Amino acid sequence: MSKDSASTDPSADILEEASSWMIELEEGEIDPAQRAQFDQWLRRSPENVRAFLEISAAWEESFRLDAHGASSVQSLIAQSLAESNVIPLPTAMTAGRGHAAAPPASPSDGAAASESAGRSKPRRTVSRRAALAAALLAAVGATALWQTWQASLYITGTGEQRSIALADGSMVQLNSQSKLRVHFSNTERTVELIQGQAFFQVNKDAARPFVVRTGEANVRVVGTQFDVYRSRGGAIVTVVEGRVAVSPVSGDTEQKLYLAAGEQVTVGPAEAPHPVHANVATVTAWTERKLVFEGAALTQVVQEFNRYNVRRVVITDATLEEVHVRGTFAANNPQRLVEFLQQRFPLAIEETQDEIRIGLKR
Repeated sequence: MSKDSASTDPSADILEEASSWMIELEEGEIDPAQRAQFDQWLRRSPENVRAFLEISAAWEESFRLDAHGASSVQSLIAQSLAESNVIPLPTAMTAGRGHAAAPPASPSDGAAASESAGRSKPRRTVSRRAALAAALLAAVGATALWQTWQASLYITGTGEQRSIALADGSMVQLNSQSKLRVHFSNTERTVELIQGQAFFQVNKDAARPFVVRTGEANVRVVGTQFDVYRSRGGAIVTVVEGRVAVSPVSGDTEQKLYLAAGEQVTVGPAEAPHPVHANVATVTAWTERKLVFEGAALTQVVQEFNRYNVRRVVITDATLEEVHVRGTFAANNPQRLVEFLQQRFPLAIEETQDEIRIGLKR
């Protein structure tokens, strides 16, 4: 299993969220529910903690500007992106990069700062420092949080498949060239399929629904078996056992499609999703390292083979692109596909170390 490297800077979206929280904390008292939401947001990822600290630094400097203008999300983001306002965290994100922790302030320094603040800053300084203290307390545990967050990321390379046993006893089989992140809480079991394909065997837990997020759709179950494939055309969900609820992310967010065993739906930008019957054995053949095609265009067949093999198949003649293929192949044997095509067409084949180039003889 490999890991993603940490991002050096929070994204604009995260900075905007941090700015909104900073303003919310400053504008007045927040109720316990909002405080709990803020705490959850901080704990969601180390980037959130870092973004909040950067926005906090920008906020501290904002009093030299007009009070209203300084409190805008845009101005806070702009200030936080300035190099002088970046606050390195002593976490896995910055370990080994030469960042030194700031020395603790002496009592005299603190007294001088308090006296100066009393003369030049509004009374909201107290609430601002409380917010900063909360963020710093959260940052204390950022290292462990970051390590846990990274440990839940699973990636497969070309031709690699992995079986993953989750904490609740559920199993995930991850296909070639796939990436998946797992996050379990007391109320929900969440898996993000970032790319590729996975087959899920979910243990039943009515108190904690199991949700797979793909970007195009959210798949919600209690306990069942199903396959999710993020293809070029969208997210393809196929149910092997039980029932699932599929909610498209775009458009009507309340829309839910309920699929039973043997049904499949594709959620993507091309057309409105609607369930169809599927050959479950064909869809899940990849778990046995087989590729089954039932009249698929050669371009699609080649794309599938190239997910499993470093040596790529390349079509050099557009005439072949729409040739339809029916048959079962070993996923790691593209040469068998070439032999299959040679039996039907006069092919011109050029082989290199990295590619098998196929076209029609002229």
